[in-house]
Order: sequence, then structure tokens, then C-alpha cells
Amino acid sequence: MKLMVLLLPIVALGFMTADSQALTDADFVGTWEGQYTSTTFGGSHFNLTLDLQANGFYTDSSGHLMPPYYYPDTQNWEFDAATNRLHFWYLDTVYAGQYFYQHFYYEIVSYTGNTVEMHYNFWDDPEPHPQAGTIVLTRSGVADTPDSELPLQAQLGKNYPNPFNPSTTIAFTMPREGHVSLKVFDVRGREIATLVDGTLPEGEHRHQWNASGVSDGVYLYQLQTDGMTETRKMTVVK
Repeated sequence: MKLMVLLLPIVALGFMTADSQALTDADFVGTWEGQYTSTTFGGSHFNLTLDLQANGFYTDSSGHLMPPYYYPDTQNWEFDAATNRLHFWYLDTVYAGQYFYQHFYYEIVSYTGNTVEMHYNFWDDPEPHPQAGTIVLTRSGVADTPDSELPLQAQLGKNYPNPFNPSTTIAFTMPREGHVSLKVFDVRGREIATLVDGTLPEGEHRHQWNASGVSDGVYLYQLQTDGMTETRKMTVVK
């Protein structure tokens, strides 16, 4: 069987985070709902639900990033931090029994943890093309918090994914600039890791914890700021 490779343009996702931490695959894992629009290629506009799985596979309800017929374990995705792009590709068959890999790239232009905006990009083009394709998604079941509607006090969110192995992302929102302590403890109260210990600006912040050096089990992560303390549980599964 002859193998052929065909590179097609993919939408590029450009990003800005509330802090300066680099994004990783873990920041995008989950189910997202939103819309795709394009003023070129026929002026398309449709809704879509995108499920990005931690094992590297994905599904797309619209079919825009998915073939019309499916092959098990051939729809793959990844985030490339060097180019700030989400890369989607899948195995597709054509005539004469040949195989092609269809590729799409989207650049992150905005990312808050609950919403993401992505612009179409050609694989060899450093510039995004929003007129060719723009995808705006909101994490399913989560409403984004605009800066104008920040909470009155700091809020600690649920880590995602949970359970996890080996990494998870912890999000929290600051109503104003202030000193923040974010630490991980075991169930006996012993400190395992310090993720944040310093002053942060207002807005949403996301920090990743890699648990590759600890055993499986239940751990606690605790946020302290402005005289308030909030603690949540998370589970490491190995």
C-alpha cells in the first residue's frame, strides 16, 4: 500500500493569557462549544462542539476538522507552543487505495482558560488569517469571567483534568493585585509543592502541577490571598 502525505492549511490559534505562563496540551483538554466563521471559502458560518481528549484524539460535531467517514484512533491533535498553534490531523483514504494525512492549523489569538479564539493558518505561513477562518469556543459548562465582572474575592477553581496523570492545571481568579500562595499538600498536611508565592495582577491565572514525582492518591491544593484560604482535592492516578 502506497503512503502519501498531503499538507493542507490548518487554523492557527494565537493566545494571550492572564499571566505569562506558556500554554500546554493540558490547557486545551476538554469539551468546547462555539462557532466557526469565514468570509472566504464561500462565507461559512456554523456551530461546533470540539472534544479534545487527553490521549491525543479528538472529535468535532461539525465535521470541519473531521473526515466524513471515521477511522478509529486516526483523529489526532496537539498544541505546538513554539508556533502557538493547535494542530489537527486525520487519516483519510482516496481513490486507488492510497492514504493521505489531512492537516489543519489554528493559531491562538486569545485564551482565558474558559474561552479561546483561534485563527486559521497555513502550515508554512507565520501569519494567521481570521478572514479565512475564525473559531471562538467556550469550555462546556463553564461561563467565562470578563475583567469587568471579577469576583469580590479570590476564587479557586477545580483542577483539570481530575483524576490525572501526570499533570493537571489549577485555575484561580484574582479580583485585584495581591500576594498569592498556591501550594500542594498530601492528606497528612505535608507540603509537597509550591506553585505560586508572590504578587500577581487581577484576572484569571492558571498554573500546572506535574505529579510525576509523587505516588498516586488524593492531594490537596490550597490558595491563600487577601486573608482568605480555599482548599480543594485532586487525585493522582498511576
